[in-house]
Amino acid sequence: MKALALLALLVAGPAMACDDFPDGVRFCPAAAGVAAAAPADGGLARYQSEDYGVVIEVAPLSATSYADPADMRPILDDYLAARKGFEDGLPVIATDRLWLGDRSAEQVVYRLDEGGVATVVADTLALGDGFGLYVQTIATEPGFSAAHAAFHDRVLAAIALPPARDGEIGLPSDYGPGRALSVEAGG
Repeated sequence: MKALALLALLVAGPAMACDDFPDGVRFCPAAAGVAAAAPADGGLARYQSEDYGVVIEVAPLSATSYADPADMRPILDDYLAARKGFEDGLPVIATDRLWLGDRSAEQVVYRLDEGGVATVVADTLALGDGFGLYVQTIATEPGFSAAHAAFHDRVLAAIALPPARDGEIGLPSDYGPGRALSVEAGG
């Protein structure tokens, strides 16, 4: 019996180190192929891969896991545009609706020119019971490449959200669940 338990541990491999965020959110950097770039500060943490920066924030928000992030996304986009100094809104390259396994998320991709350097930000919003999850991946590139999109999906797949409370209470969405994350081995 002990040999069977030891064999199970060897097959499973070493436990992956994950970072805990407020409200039961967890992120496993190794699964996303990133390392911490700055110590976590409350609900905000920064990570870095060879080609991309990552910002993950869990912030208090009057929301529920069954609320539709499509209703919150325009408010966040207006806030981001004002904060970045865009008077006519975010310079959006692409939008997407994602399915995170038990809830939908809304993504907007926009371009910045910071000091003459083209920077693309993929920004995803998901909602939980009493919090918003904001995930940004940042690349210095002129457009939203397939590699950046795959990396962003890999980061999202490395996040564990707490189970939804009373998920059956929510209203059905007119937007549908969204596309599944595209996560390929080694991708």
